[in-house]
Amino acid sequence: MKKAFIIFIAFLGIQNLVAQDKIITKDAKQIDAKIIEVNEKDLKYNLNGQDYTILKADITTVIYQNGSVDVFDEETTTDDASQLILFPTKKGVVLLYENIGGKGGSTITTTNVEGSGDNFIVDYKYSTDIIGTKYGKIIIRNGIVESDIFTGMEGVKVLDGTVSEYPANMKPGQTLKESVCNVKYKGVKLKMYNTNRRCTAIEEITVEAGTFKCYKIEETQIVGTKIFKDTYKVTGWYAHGIGMIRTISYHEQSQVQVVSELKSITLLK
Repeated sequence: MKKAFIIFIAFLGIQNLVAQDKIITKDAKQIDAKIIEVNEKDLKYNLNGQDYTILKADITTVIYQNGSVDVFDEETTTDDASQLILFPTKKGVVLLYENIGGKGGSTITTTNVEGSGDNFIVDYKYSTDIIGTKYGKIIIRNGIVESDIFTGMEGVKVLDGTVSEYPANMKPGQTLKESVCNVKYKGVKLKMYNTNRRCTAIEEITVEAGTFKCYKIEETQIVGTKIFKDTYKVTGWYAHGIGMIRTISYHEQSQVQVVSELKSITLLK
């Protein structure tokens, strides 16, 4: 019995060594340690039997051994709050996307930006090989990107509805606001639902434009009229200061999947 108890205690010790918390610093370093205490301005952790203290201002994220996540980016000043928004807030930013395994792509260019801190109105130009060039507007309130993809778009009249929200900081498992939008385009009334919206993970992904820490969002999009309905299962990865890095859209009716990834980021002179 005593031997079994010693083996059990040793097993717990091994578990404590393996199942550690992860501290991600602002200079992209990862510290695998045990979080002891989280205070207002710092946190304490134990590494190899030694206790250390690190300022929360030097940390971006803590991933606990139970899977929960703390994001410390919200403790920023008004001047750098705009860097946390999930959309570009500078004029002249050009985001080039390509469809992986298929033809074509798209480009988003910010044409005008008004506001500061975490409140902006961003005008943008959206170009694709299929629909040509359209112009739209993104509203950002208190760091939350409000997107219905139709606001300010040429030829589209928004009748009523709510918008999809993309908060600056999310946690895995967080449920996001659903939206429904009624529009009229070329005399046809369309309704678009964004449902079952959740942030499911915080992941680091690599695309041609670089490596980014992203919020992974899964949702269902339904677009249709009284006659037809199209349903899409959409998974998107979004990064601070940029927005969309990768999307996977699966059309249930045709069973066609489209993958779009960020190819480059440039700034117009």
